[in-house]
Amino acid sequence: MSEWIPVSERLPDEGVRCIIAMRIPGRFVIDGEPKDGYEIAFSEWHGNRWESVSLAGKTTLHPSMVRHWMPLPEPPDCP
Repeated sequence: MSEWIPVSERLPDEGVRCIIAMRIPGRFVIDGEPKDGYEIAFSEWHGNRWESVSLAGKTTLHPSMVRHWMPLPEPPDCP
């Protein structure tokens, strides 16, 4: 199983699909105080931006939003 890789250490090769962890300021409210949180998404790195990939299409993300990433595992064999 892959480990989370900080974007400060390295970025994936261009166009490689991966899982990303985005820091979302004020994502949760605990005891009336906003707390930062993370959201997980499928994405691709495109040289200077991330493109989040979902069934709804692609969304461009600012590079500073993404803190960590990991490569997708190999898909299972289909009989």
